[in-house]
Amino acid sequence: MAELPSRWTHAVRADGRVFFISERTRTTTWLHPRTGLPVNSGHVTRSDLPQGWEEGYTPEGASYYIE
Repeated sequence: MAELPSRWTHAVRADGRVFFISERTRTTTWLHPRTGLPVNSGHVTRSDLPQGWEEGYTPEGASYYIE
């Protein structure tokens, strides 16, 4: 992921989708503030997996599990 401008942070939803937070304007966006593109962390928290497990995806799209 590209470096964020100053006063920006990011967070990740349970479905792996990344959103960006402007500390200055107190707004959020799905698009990276420098690139203008959406970002996915590649990790998904699924309710059907045992507690503490997540599903991740390789760049090729193959799934794997993380404890």
